[in-house]
Amino acid sequence: MMETTTQKALLVGCSIIGGLVLGAAVGAATGILFAPRPGKDTRELIRKQADTLGDTIKDRGQLLVDAGKRKFGMTMQSIEEEMPS
Repeated sequence: MMETTTQKALLVGCSIIGGLVLGAAVGAATGILFAPRPGKDTRELIRKQADTLGDTIKDRGQLLVDAGKRKFGMTMQSIEEEMPS
């Protein structure tokens, strides 16, 4: 099956989010392993990083949703213009 431009864009968007999540996880783990802190400080750091990561994922997800809505609207408009009245 051939992929449409919209499907390719969605795959790229998902790849970006996946890479972002993986990079954040690796960065957090590396930071914890190479800069040990007392347990309380480490838990606070993990909480802050998880909050930041969650916000980033929400923002990127919203960008993908908005792009999808725009593309859908453009597609519907194109279909309506092509249909005979």
